[in-house]
Amino acid sequence: MKGAGAGLQSSEVPGISDVKVALAANTPLEYGLVRMFEAHSEDVDTQVRVFHTIEEAVTWLTG
Repeated sequence: MKGAGAGLQSSEVPGISDVKVALAANTPLEYGLVRMFEAHSEDVDTQVRVFHTIEEAVTWLTG
């Protein structure tokens, strides 16, 4: 799994809202770590979700 993040919330950037971030984890460890991050990011405007496959992630992003 690869990813990077920035220190801005979507509410701090004019014209940007409803931001979704989907991550596909390769291992159970990666999945668990991202689930913990997901739980801690519930108070921000950006929606973060972790999935077992890229297909699941794309379905959520486009749904």
